[in-house]
Amino acid sequence: LFVHECVGHSYEADYYFSHKNHSSIGDVVVPRRLQEYISIVDYGGIRGSGYTPFDDEGTDACKTYIIQEGRVSELLTNSHYARLRHQSVSSGNARGKSIYDPNLIRMTTTYMDKGNQSVEALFESVDEGIYIETSQGAFLKDKFYLIPRRAYQIRKGRIKEPVSISCVSGRVNELLYSISGISNTVRFRNSLYGGCRKLNQDHLRVAYGGPYLSIDAVTIS
Repeated sequence: LFVHECVGHSYEADYYFSHKNHSSIGDVVVPRRLQEYISIVDYGGIRGSGYTPFDDEGTDACKTYIIQEGRVSELLTNSHYARLRHQSVSSGNARGKSIYDPNLIRMTTTYMDKGNQSVEALFESVDEGIYIETSQGAFLKDKFYLIPRRAYQIRKGRIKEPVSISCVSGRVNELLYSISGISNTVRFRNSLYGGCRKLNQDHLRVAYGGPYLSIDAVTIS
């Protein structure tokens, strides 16, 4: 959800060029370098609710690295924005909700790529913290907000009793720069009915996912 809301939407080319001064990461990550182990990908070739082997302009799915090894790499484009950027082919992200809707630049399966730590080692590195297992949703406003569904206390690397948390939040750039560990296991979340909204097109089928993360600069309430 974090990758989808904060990174994916910010680097859709139409959004990016109309919100250059937006308070999310469009104007924050570019001049600085993230940790080299952070890569964020959009790829329609992964089986699931984001599976889009070719987009609505007939362009084959390609693996687009929005952020590659800590640096902003590519934007998600359709044929129009590909031409504006002097690219020979778009990233394959032109999608419309139906045949009656215009083709907008939309995500497919967007995820953070795996790291090099085992899940067990990642938990063992946390002396005291909170494990967010599932969530009810997330949104981006002045900050990124995640609404947990199930959460547990971590003590000395072990998952303990459940805890009640109403919200986890943080500024996008601070959250990205405070990622201290990434697991070598990636999990994907699919939606039968879709859930991505852009302009007047609701519930477009997408998928998102990523590894287990340890993040230090986060506010829990």
